[in-house]
Amino acid sequence: MSKRGPTPRPMSGLRTHQFGVYFTNAERARLLDLAIPGGTDELTDLGIRRRVAAYLRGTALQAQPPKIPEINREAWAELARLAANLNQHQHAINEGRALPGEVDLTEIRAAVDGLRRELLGVRESDGDEVEGAANED
Repeated sequence: MSKRGPTPRPMSGLRTHQFGVYFTNAERARLLDLAIPGGTDELTDLGIRRRVAAYLRGTALQAQPPKIPEINREAWAELARLAANLNQHQHAINEGRALPGEVDLTEIRAAVDGLRRELLGVRESDGDEVEGAANED
């Protein structure tokens, strides 16, 4: 029986060295804006740290961070509003204040999340890499 999950990285590809860096609140906010242009609302703490690490690694090692067109940022903001409405509907259904109807909200949420990843150039096949950068979410 074979092991499940992704193929492990070779020893030469493992990241085993870490540097500690301190930032002021203003520097941290600027870094988050640069590393995660769509905002951090939908990310876990681990996702935020991975995206910042990928951004810093890519920038420091001369890789160009992905350029996200303004139209994609606007679409991301609109999707955030749609996702918030979707969450409100799901909450009402869960509380019994609304009927689920014939639409599967889970599939809609997955489609919204997939479109968001696509707008940012995130490959779904490798959940921790961004096109043109190293690791992220």
